[in-house]
Amino acid sequence: MRILSAGKDSSLNVKGAYLEVWSDMLGSIGVPEGIDSDAVAASLKALPGVCDLHDLHIWAITSGVPSLSGHLVIEPNAEGDEVRQRAVKHLDESYEIEHVTLQMEKQDCRNGRDHRGLQ
Repeated sequence: MRILSAGKDSSLNVKGAYLEVWSDMLGSIGVPEGIDSDAVAASLKALPGVCDLHDLHIWAITSGVPSLSGHLVIEPNAEGDEVRQRAVKHLDESYEIEHVTLQMEKQDCRNGRDHRGLQ
């Protein structure tokens, strides 16, 4: 943040990066105490039909209202909407996270591979 602040007024790109980091920092501060992102990630990966998880983000726009987004890599025979509904219910009941956006993937969008590592 300190590095970006020095050049934020001289470059539109640096200013954009500065504002993005500022937003992420504020969002991280706003996440209610007691939400362990590692525990959330592990619990999502343990749900039936889920192979992997990536791009997990947990933040709060206002105090006491956590939000979550992420990508769930699901098994080839899993029904995406069923897995999503199960995950949303789990997040609400276990962590009181009600604002959830999840992307279901049969292949990991980062590398085009399915859960077994096949292309």
